[in-house]
Amino acid sequence: MGEDKWLRFFQVMSSAIALRENQPVVGGTSTSAQVLKAELQTLATELDVIGRLQGYANLLQETEQHVAGAKFVLLTLDIPNSKVTITGYTKQNDAAAAYDEEEARSDSSIDVVLVSVGSIAGLRSAYPNYFLDTTRFVSVLQETLE
Repeated sequence: MGEDKWLRFFQVMSSAIALRENQPVVGGTSTSAQVLKAELQTLATELDVIGRLQGYANLLQETEQHVAGAKFVLLTLDIPNSKVTITGYTKQNDAAAAYDEEEARSDSSIDVVLVSVGSIAGLRSAYPNYFLDTTRFVSVLQETLE
């Protein structure tokens, strides 16, 4: 269910941006700026979009500083408490077991991700302006919701 809401959020947000740029909207979304705004407000609140996107940007920055010697990193983003936990592992089995345990005790307001350290480095080098893009996206969302 959560995945469907995220997909809908990005469809509606894409249409809101398209209207701003005088382009066609995404199929299955309204052509009315007011209707899009109302749906975005609901989805952004339910999904805590701004908090999550800002948290993800911070999480990636923090992770790069805490991965020395680790091959795998367990990232836990606790949105309501604005808390990030980063735990490094050298063995995939240990990392996977810790992920399963954390995922089992987490609720929908806590995101748990297990990544290889190489993936983090790859993300940074492949998308060097990721953080700027996230900031700009959040800014456009906030402008749309005003």
